[in-house]
Parts: sequence; structure tokens; C-alpha cells
Amino acid sequence: MKKTKFLLFSWSSSSKRNNSIEQQRRRSSNELTTLTTTGCSFYKLPTEILIRILHHLNTAANVLQVAQTSRCFYNICYDHHLWHRLFSKQYYPLLTPPSEQCFNLYKDHVELDKRWARGDAHVFYMNNEDEHDDSVYATAWINSQTIASVSRDRSIKIWDIETRNCLFTRKDAHQGSILCLTLMQPRQEEDIEEEKKNELYAVTGSSDSRCIVWSLPNWNQVRQFSAHTHSVLSVLAINDAMVATASRDTTIQIWRITDGKVCHVLRGHTEAVNAVKRLDNQRIVSASGDGTVKIWCIKTGVCLETLTSDIGGLSCMQVINNRTIWAGGLSSHIQIWESTATNVSVWKTATVMNSGHTNLLRAIDSLKGKVITAGYDKVIKVWDSETGKCLLNFQSGHTSKIFSVLLGRTNIISAGHDKRIMVLDFAHQLSKELARR
Repeated sequence: MKKTKFLLFSWSSSSKRNNSIEQQRRRSSNELTTLTTTGCSFYKLPTEILIRILHHLNTAANVLQVAQTSRCFYNICYDHHLWHRLFSKQYYPLLTPPSEQCFNLYKDHVELDKRWARGDAHVFYMNNEDEHDDSVYATAWINSQTIASVSRDRSIKIWDIETRNCLFTRKDAHQGSILCLTLMQPRQEEDIEEEKKNELYAVTGSSDSRCIVWSLPNWNQVRQFSAHTHSVLSVLAINDAMVATASRDTTIQIWRITDGKVCHVLRGHTEAVNAVKRLDNQRIVSASGDGTVKIWCIKTGVCLETLTSDIGGLSCMQVINNRTIWAGGLSSHIQIWESTATNVSVWKTATVMNSGHTNLLRAIDSLKGKVITAGYDKVIKVWDSETGKCLLNFQSGHTSKIFSVLLGRTNIISAGHDKRIMVLDFAHQLSKELARR
């Protein structure tokens, strides 16, 4: 594998390597000469046919090896469409044409993978002239280059990651600290007005016990929801029309965004519900300071199963691939549950592992096989979601407790008590296309 990567992206030469390439070219030339004498020259095939043949190669290493056999194949092997297919197969589909050659994009992604593996990130902070006046409690993606943040100072801010500048501020958005935030996908109803189909909405929750629905990009208030009797600690967009909110009043409420009507009040926890997440189209999951995780039916509001933790009260939770739940809290441990069946609520404790954190675990996020955790010890850790192995450990980026983390393809974003929003950028000076989510 190391040899493959050297062939791909190391352009330094050595006599041994040159001799090897020269031998390959001579061998290829002899073979093609033989083919020519029998009237079957490969070179006489149309370029489109040769490219179609190369499309049957499964790896970039194979393509680069063919490129070394002759000048003809060298030119053909850098075909844009060929590398577009290889990139989409190995990494993720390119839904829109990239702004640069796909070979360069592929090469940059190989470098990105190396940087993730060795923890090589460029660190910077959002512009401190525009920072919040108090603790930042939550952040959320608007798109791959823009995030929203909410704070104890009762404001909402929108940030451009590339320029590091604040694009917009909504002051006094709530009457209390804003504790949580979620973005909703555009509504999909068939009878909805055409101009509203692409509208984005956000929902915030506050210590004033209210939730507010906002229309983007101007963050105009659409409606309020105030059925809780205590702080709203977590908010979840179940789909494009329904929201779940979790509160210090020990309940979860499911309500419609269109009219604010409460569909279900979920009762069963005995302490504050600190997190609510989507499990699948039919179920949501909640985690509480009472040390339990509960799985609920969205349609009926019935509790389907209660999972009791071995690590005490829970303050954060993440669902991975609809079948694994990670939860953390007061102890330095992370508890993981795995589903034993996809359509039935049958769960088992996969492991209780020492996270290495030395204080309360406050935030978890995940993406594409990675999980990140952070908390009051000011440390950010990156984990392999399949093996549970700790891959990276970042310290000293914040001067106080971390309350929120976001994981992107190319970066980690964290925020907390020190009012700063920090970015660990693994794609510094690489293609901006890599940040697409």
C-alpha cells in the first residue's frame, strides 16, 4: 500500500525506479509491436474505447501503473472522467462537477487522509472582534462553510469558516441563555407553495423554557413554542415538519413546526433530559441525568425500551448508523449500546470504556466512521466508531470547558465557556471541494 501511494503522489525519482519504469516501457513496446504485426495494435483503438477499458480498473494504483507503460497511456490515464469515477467510488459521490481536475482532487483527498491519521491540523479561531459576550453553548452546520452559534449572551451568530468573520448577529433572540440549536431540511409537502420549498428553518431552545422557529437566512421569527416548564436543553429536527425538544422538566415533547401543536409529551425520565437524537424514521432516543437512555416511538409517543447505564448520569449522546448509541456523562467513561436487530428494539451493551477524559463529558458528534468527544477537561478526542480506538487527542486549544463540537469532512469545530470558536482544519491549502458534506 505504501508503494502504491509513492507511485501516486511522490514525483521524486531514483535510478532504481527509472530503470523499473524503462523496463516496463520496453516490455510494453515489445508486446505492442507483436500485436501490430498481427494487425491488432492497441494504439489504433479510438481514445474513447481505451478510456472505457481503463474504467474497468478498480483502483488508482492500477491506473497509475498503466500510465507508466507508454506515453499514449500516460495521457489517457489522466482523463477527467476516469478520476471522477475513481473518486466517487473510493470517497463519496460528486453530485456536481468539481471546479478542478478530479485527479488533483483525488490526490488532495489522499493527503487529507494522511493528515487525519497523524493529527496534522491548522488551528485558528473565529474573529475575536465579533465573538460572543459569554459562553457558547451550541453550534450547528448551515452548510460546509457556514455555521451558526448560540450563547449565554442570548444571541445567535452566523460565521463564515473560510474568512473567519461573523456574517450576521441576532441579538436578544431569547429572554434567557440559548442552550441548543438545530437546522431543519426544506419542507417536502406536495401542496406547499413553490417559493417555500427551499426555505430553511432553524429551531433554538432556551433557559426561558421557550423554543423559537426561525426562517433563514434572515433569522426572522416564525413562531414560539412554550409548553415546557423549565429550560430546553436539546432540540431535534425529526423530519421537515416535526421537532422534538428535551427539557430540564424531565419531559420530551414532539410538536409540529407548522402550527406549534404538541403531538406527544413523552414522560418517564426522573431527571433532566440532556439529549434527544433521531434513531430512524420511527424512533427517537433520549439521554438523561437519571442514568437512562430511552427509545421512543415517534408516532405513538410510547417508550419502547429503557437502557440503564453503568456510568451514572448522562449529559450527551450520539446515534451512529442507526444501530449504535454512544453516551457520556459525569464519569470519565463512555458507554456504547449496539442493536442486535435493525427492526426490533433489542439492544446490548457493547462496551464501557475509559475515555481518558478527566471531567464531565459534554459533547459528542460523529461522521463517516469517526466520533469526537469533548468536555470540561478542555480536551478533544477522535475515535474510530467501529473499534472504539482513540485515534487523536487535542489539548490546550481552549482555556475553559468545551460545550459543543462539530465534525466535518475536513475539520473539527469546538466552542465553550471561553467564548471562542476554534477550528481544527485538516485541509489547509488543499482543494475547497473536499469540504463538501
